[in-house]
Amino acid sequence: MRLATSPFRFAILCLSGILLFGSMGIGPIHAQDETLSPEEKREQVAAERFLQLLVRRPTTGTALDRVFGYHVARGSLGELLTELEKTAKQKKNEGDETSAGNHWMVLGLLQLQRGEEAAAARALEKAEAILTNNPLTAYHHGQALLLLGKNEDAAQAMQRAIDLKPPRRDFLNIATQLGSLYQRAGKTEEAVKIWKQLEDSFPGDDSVRQRIARVLADEGDLKNALQRYDDLAKTAKSPNDRIVFALRSADLRVRLGQKAEATKDLESLLTRLRPGSYLYAEARRRIENAFLESGDYAGLTEYYEKWLKDHPDDAGAILRLARTLSIQGRGPESLKWLEKAIERLPSDRAPRLALIDTYIAEQRFADAAMQYEKLAEMEPKNPDHLVRWGQVVLEDPKTPKEERKTAAAAIWKRLAEARPEDSVIQSQVADLYRGAELKEEAIAGYRKAIQLAPKEPQYKEYLGEYLHRLDRHKEALPVWRSIAEGELRTRENLVRLAEVLHQFEEPKEALKTLAEACEKNPTITERIRYAEWLRDEEAYEKALAQLKLASEQTDTVDDREKIFTEEVKTYQAAGQLEERIAETRKSA
Repeated sequence: MRLATSPFRFAILCLSGILLFGSMGIGPIHAQDETLSPEEKREQVAAERFLQLLVRRPTTGTALDRVFGYHVARGSLGELLTELEKTAKQKKNEGDETSAGNHWMVLGLLQLQRGEEAAAARALEKAEAILTNNPLTAYHHGQALLLLGKNEDAAQAMQRAIDLKPPRRDFLNIATQLGSLYQRAGKTEEAVKIWKQLEDSFPGDDSVRQRIARVLADEGDLKNALQRYDDLAKTAKSPNDRIVFALRSADLRVRLGQKAEATKDLESLLTRLRPGSYLYAEARRRIENAFLESGDYAGLTEYYEKWLKDHPDDAGAILRLARTLSIQGRGPESLKWLEKAIERLPSDRAPRLALIDTYIAEQRFADAAMQYEKLAEMEPKNPDHLVRWGQVVLEDPKTPKEERKTAAAAIWKRLAEARPEDSVIQSQVADLYRGAELKEEAIAGYRKAIQLAPKEPQYKEYLGEYLHRLDRHKEALPVWRSIAEGELRTRENLVRLAEVLHQFEEPKEALKTLAEACEKNPTITERIRYAEWLRDEEAYEKALAQLKLASEQTDTVDDREKIFTEEVKTYQAAGQLEERIAETRKSA
């Protein structure tokens, strides 16, 4: 049998050497200019324009990324680098120093992107020797040296960049990196000079002051970092920023061994923050961390007990104390505090939920269920309480299994009855019944969801899948088929039905269903999937016909590559890949 002619002859020719050895690792398609699609031509023109822009003004950013990405995708980056080096030398010989330097710089930046640090350093060194007044050339040269581990040389290059007075935006990045290098090398005097230059260049800029403080902390100069954060906590323009900087000061005090001072500062912050807010929780967390970094649970317990003497209505602190006691295995004390919290704040769900968790941890499922019952009374519109209540009842090993299942079902039934017109809730309850092995109740729940939302295919999928798992496959089939019956027989629903049938071991009907979908203006992805299934059924001619139709639908590179890959797989499955390669060579 002779198969249909490939629409990707040029690609097969380019890859024939690989394919003859049976490899399926097909890389990007390298097309000649006359074979480029309209989209490929647009991409080529855009890449050329970005390269021209880059050579005129070498820098990192969009132009560099677009040029790099274009040539990486097409496997032509090596050729571009060779051409840039050749042009740089040629421009140098012609006496066009600026153009030569720009080409060396673009070459170096692309090599940095490629991870070739040594080659990049050489190219950027040549660029810096020519572009002596360009601070960015020196800076990127320094970056390449830094990646090579030549910190001293990198610092010198970046200092040269600073001395050339770069624009303010670039100066900020260069100075920050150089200051960090000086800090790391222990050159405090040089670092201080850089930090002063930064502050003088951006007077009153809190973000710059914060940047310096962060570098100091990262490089281990905690004392000076703390001093700067303390200053920011007092003088930052934004009240919210002052809180954030105070939190960071507390962190540094803990790292410096000043736990008592840090805790005192954080307590002071708590009085300024709204309980329940993010920053309030952060202050609490940091207080805990001050104790827990050394595993001092006893100290944390003592701290919370002392705090609650002065703040008896602080429910958050009570919950944290109860949790801390529970971690130490002091369950009865933990329960006592939680019960006290519920007495003080009976309408607050948080302590009641924490009490439930503690009861469950101690296998006191009946007590946990009682608390869920109270929560359900407090918040009758919250379905989560009924869901978890039933689950807790079901988990209680002290009650016979059938009694547990009956009790849980009664609780979940309340949820279904409370929202009788909600298909999502009906399906959720059906899932709960299913988990409890209440088979008929689950089936009825799924059917109710289908009745409420007959156009929603997912409920039919759920019911069909459940029936299939129960070895009731014949009952599942008509449920699945109803996904695409009557007015619902759209392309989208046919595709969905085909996927379901294919997943649950009905390949012939799945193929027939997808074939019908592909008569209704399918997407390229759907045609490719149909071709895959045809190939699995050894219908190679039909598979290639679908791929040809898909190729006629698109002009995007990604889709063309997918189609090409599937075509090669089909020829290979048919045992005719080498024959097709040979034919393509003859006619090329």
